[in-house]
Amino acid sequence: VVHPEDRPGYAAHLERILGEDHSCPEIELRIDHRDGEQRWISHTCRPVFGEDGEWLGQCIRHHDISRRKHIEQELRLSNQAFRALINAPTDMNVLLNTDGSVVLANATLATRLGTTPEAMIGKRLWDYFPPQVTEYRKSIMEQVIQTGQPQRVEDNISRAGSFESLIYPILNDHGQVAQVAILARDISERLRSEQALRASEALYRSLVETSPDGIITTNLRGRIQTINQRFLQLLRAQSLEELSSFATNPLDLLVEEDKPRAGDD
Repeated sequence: VVHPEDRPGYAAHLERILGEDHSCPEIELRIDHRDGEQRWISHTCRPVFGEDGEWLGQCIRHHDISRRKHIEQELRLSNQAFRALINAPTDMNVLLNTDGSVVLANATLATRLGTTPEAMIGKRLWDYFPPQVTEYRKSIMEQVIQTGQPQRVEDNISRAGSFESLIYPILNDHGQVAQVAILARDISERLRSEQALRASEALYRSLVETSPDGIITTNLRGRIQTINQRFLQLLRAQSLEELSSFATNPLDLLVEEDKPRAGDD
């Protein structure tokens, strides 16, 4: 009934207890149950001696530890998944105790801070940041600890860039916050792109509004989307809303005999 992979170790265990050294530490092994399930057992042997000191045999105790092994396996898988998340190559991730001391940190964060993940363990994360940043982030973390609710924040660190952070509580069996995970991402490039886009749109609107020509834009269905001030003046309209009361398509602005030719263009 002993699982094939555990038989060599079990055979060595039996050889030892039946030899001159009758003592042997506890071993854990798998057995194939008759119902088809595989179970883990703790196998313990204790030597029994007579009054004259002669070895009489072994007292053997078996204890089903399948549930414990299952939990250990789940924890290993969970830890592997968490480490995979922590070590995401583009994000800066860290696991903290509630006092701010580092439990785990990934290489991306450590490199940005000029250190290594191993060197960060046990140190307070706040010691790596300027005081003004520290106070703000500590206050957010305190909110997470007190409420048990995650927080998403954006902040700017001078010369380091802008960051978006998710501060997430990790609860113990009693529903209390035991640790806090911080998943941070550098969004400096995204913010610069958004700013450049806004500047480009503002420049485009300025050029359109100051153009001496009438300019109108439509969507793919031909409905009027925007119209500049010069075009409104030509139509003697005050706004796009007023124009929409009698024209939703540029063709509506033409006289009937010109519409076929405009449609061909």
